[in-house]
Amino acid sequence: IVEEYILLSVLLHVFVGLKRTWDMKLALVKTQGVNALNLAGTGLMLLTFMTIHLFQFRFGDTEQFGPYLIRPPPYLINFWGIPSLNLFWTDETSVAPVGVRDIYALEFQ
Repeated sequence: IVEEYILLSVLLHVFVGLKRTWDMKLALVKTQGVNALNLAGTGLMLLTFMTIHLFQFRFGDTEQFGPYLIRPPPYLINFWGIPSLNLFWTDETSVAPVGVRDIYALEFQ
């Protein structure tokens, strides 16, 4: 259900930005030229980039690489792993391994 709220907030942000661009910036094109639409253009490019990559990460076939298991720390942050950047997993064998998606393998293999 969190994903639906994120999607709704992103769509609201996009539609408000497009409405404001339509109302305010299109009138400036006559006096300032196309440079008045730089923010709208870069916003649409960023939206396209984020949409493509979020679909790759969310719906990508990571099962083809087999199971990828980590041991999550008790409070979801490994405070003892901060110096070595092992923040999100622990080596304690008392913690049961949990399957996660291997996004790195999806992008680089």
